[in-house]
Amino acid sequence: MLDSGKAQKILVVQLGRIGDLILLLPVFEALKKLNPANEVHLLAGKHNYQAVDGHPFIDKVLLYEKSFWGRMKTIIALRKERYDVWIDPKNHRSGESLLFARLGGATFKIGYEASPAVFDFQVPHESEHPDKHISFINLLALAPFGIEPSTARPTLFIQAKAEERISEFLQKKTISQYFCVNLSGSRVERNWTTEKWVSFLQQIAKDIPSIIIIAAPAEKERAIQIAEAVTNAAYLETKSIIEVYSVVKKATLVISPDTSIVHIAAAFDKPLLGLYSKNILNNAKFHPLSTVYEVAMDERIDLPIAEMSVSLVLENYQKLKKRLQSFEKL
Repeated sequence: MLDSGKAQKILVVQLGRIGDLILLLPVFEALKKLNPANEVHLLAGKHNYQAVDGHPFIDKVLLYEKSFWGRMKTIIALRKERYDVWIDPKNHRSGESLLFARLGGATFKIGYEASPAVFDFQVPHESEHPDKHISFINLLALAPFGIEPSTARPTLFIQAKAEERISEFLQKKTISQYFCVNLSGSRVERNWTTEKWVSFLQQIAKDIPSIIIIAAPAEKERAIQIAEAVTNAAYLETKSIIEVYSVVKKATLVISPDTSIVHIAAAFDKPLLGLYSKNILNNAKFHPLSTVYEVAMDERIDLPIAEMSVSLVLENYQKLKKRLQSFEKL
């Protein structure tokens, strides 16, 4: 066991997607609550580091760029920091993470058991907890600190500059209440078709004064096309993931495919309608954590979201409406 009363210099590794990093945030929060004097750093990748810009539970971010020289620079930076504890919560093998752990110079290393000679504490394989959410699985890596795992929502913070820009957009469009609709999944098979989005949004538009549509930059034209086809919809071009936080926090309800927006909604405990492909392991690990949510999911295994019918999504939307009405009466 590690001495929780002693301030530690700790590195946590997450080189994956934005959603993966957002769901790792309870680890940083737990380490800071355990001992506020802990200095907690993050080793991030170019695809996710912006998600924690200015986050108060993270004292420093080291950025890894995937190339030969990027690896060399990262190893040098890691050794220079002289970490007391290395934490890689990933519960499956990664040659890249193993290399950094081996050469990073940390005193005590926590990581997946594929190479016991490297790690002082071994994170159990993902197959040992097939029914647990990833936020629970991530916290298993903190056992040497005496921290018990739990399924925990991430904590996100709003930045003043992002808040100001989103507020200006809402004022300009005279929008007060709105649904936030995210079109973009992290993978092609997680995207719904333009025609289905238009049909669905036209049918739910009567329930809210406004609908704000957000999307990945590559889908800007599609987002504009959908917004123009729905009477009370507007496309909002966000400049960063930090601005997305402000959009989601102000929303009455969030609708999104299975991607990071689902977990951003959870951070602010926003009611959510998720569009998921049926995959038992993935759904167990990455299901929504909002208090009130529904998931539209075809019963056929691994069916791309594009194949999902409008009627199925509408059915689950109506279920969500009823749950929200019941919840409001409590």
